[in-house]
Amino acid sequence: MKVEKFLLLVSDSTHYVMKLEKLLQNSQICCRIIPLPREVSAGCGLSIRAELSDKEIIEKILKDKSLNVDTGAYTKHIFDKVKDKDEMTQMQYFDINTWLPFDILQKADRMSMANSLEVRTPLVDREVAKFAATMPIKTRIQGDTTKISLRKAAQAELPEKVANKEKLGFPSPVAQWMKEPKYKKMIEDAFTSDVAKKFFDIDALLEIFKEHLNGKSSMQKIFTIYTFILWYQVYFPEDCEHDIRDQIRFNNVKAHANEQNFAEA
Repeated sequence: MKVEKFLLLVSDSTHYVMKLEKLLQNSQICCRIIPLPREVSAGCGLSIRAELSDKEIIEKILKDKSLNVDTGAYTKHIFDKVKDKDEMTQMQYFDINTWLPFDILQKADRMSMANSLEVRTPLVDREVAKFAATMPIKTRIQGDTTKISLRKAAQAELPEKVANKEKLGFPSPVAQWMKEPKYKKMIEDAFTSDVAKKFFDIDALLEIFKEHLNGKSSMQKIFTIYTFILWYQVYFPEDCEHDIRDQIRFNNVKAHANEQNFAEA
């Protein structure tokens, strides 16, 4: 079988290099990936984009273009604390100080307590985390293989297919739910509401949602905008044509009643 050989020049983003390596790993393509600094790749005409960047999409959907600010300015001080470290360590440091305490751990704590569960997260124990921070990058990640040391420790106690299993979080099929008639209508109603008209270009919002329905996933953008609209309707009802708080209370009571009926059954 003929094996094609290529020299692939890409931007120096670790994220994209890892994705490419994984994609090509089991293919019949022999490809050497050479990361280039972004300013070099762009200068050589190698930065070819098939779609708009997030900043350009935001520019398109916002009515007030001055709100389209570089959010990196708000987090730069975190990266500055580890600017002398490698890119992977910088990203991990950022996650540890933002995403972990304000998203993942917070959700786990709230949802577990709401269901009378006492959840433990041993890998974020202070002493364990302090030791992990001293480990060299090669003991944490190699290519697209994550958790190197943890996997090696697991191999001594667990089957190989478990120890070497691909990392998987706890994703919800929100992207698919959005396509169901009930939730599709809820999003469309929000995207054409008076709040949406106050902040966004309605046609641009509906275009993004239509593209999602046709297969181009934009779940994160759609969900973020949808939740912002609901949040605004709840906390600034005086600015809205319709007060949705009574409907929310009704839905909560109805959901609680359904849970009670299910428990009694």
